[in-house]
Amino acid sequence: MTKPVRVRDIAEACGVSVGAVSRALKGQPGLREDTRLRIISVAEQKGYDFSRLRSEKLKRVLFLLHRQHNISRALPFYSQLLLGIEDLCREHGIALSFLSLGPGDAVSEQVRVHQPDALICAGFFEPELLALIQQMKLPLVLVDLWAPGLPCVNPDNTQGGYLATRHLIDQGAAVSRFWPVRFPTTVFVSAKKVTGRRYTKRAY
Repeated sequence: MTKPVRVRDIAEACGVSVGAVSRALKGQPGLREDTRLRIISVAEQKGYDFSRLRSEKLKRVLFLLHRQHNISRALPFYSQLLLGIEDLCREHGIALSFLSLGPGDAVSEQVRVHQPDALICAGFFEPELLALIQQMKLPLVLVDLWAPGLPCVNPDNTQGGYLATRHLIDQGAAVSRFWPVRFPTTVFVSAKKVTGRRYTKRAY
């Protein structure tokens, strides 16, 4: 039976202390970025079980929002979501913080300032930016977005788009009169709304 990879095994392979490995795996500050990435790379190569880091109780959660959103406009949209997260965090004694990110940001450095135990990404994030966030090896969930292999929570925007369009048609509006309206289809939820409208157009 193969023995599980220990933090000490990774430390010996990297030539660093056990404390340095622990900080790297937990995304804590105090290491150079190249050292942190090297430790994580060795841990992955050796088959370290990163889920072992998640057995401890969450103490800090970081809410991430893409900077492409106009923050002053996006926050009212996500305010109910943020308040719901804050209520549950408060109930469980978890500290919640907020950070906006863009593709040009030093992602790992900015995230580590908050020292989070887990991340919640709300709204659109480019695959490249999501990949950088995933490299931190922190528990992660997406809200209002879907990406392969990641846990996500989404409203049924396809059905929502269908119902909204059907309501207009039932009120006597012709499809051609409102069809030119455009959503930014690069955004997952907007693309789903468009899909719902197309289903309606076919049905009628």
